[in-house]
Amino acid sequence: MKLLRNILIIAVFSMGLSALFYYKNNDVVKTASWADEIGEIATVGVFIFIFTFVLYLIARTVMKGAKAVTKKKPSDPEGPKV
Repeated sequence: MKLLRNILIIAVFSMGLSALFYYKNNDVVKTASWADEIGEIATVGVFIFIFTFVLYLIARTVMKGAKAVTKKKPSDPEGPKV
């Protein structure tokens, strides 16, 4: 459930960032209709989503590895036990 929530947050963030970039640069690109604007925002949003989702997966994997290393018990010393 936590993964789905994070995916939704990343998707909303991606679409918001895409819309912000679009309206920041709306003087550069001229579109014919609202459908063109929405299509452009959605297309760029999908690319931003993929990029941020890959970053999220990498960060999650690194954090799991770091937690596993810190929870690992030290190995027994070698040699005969006295």
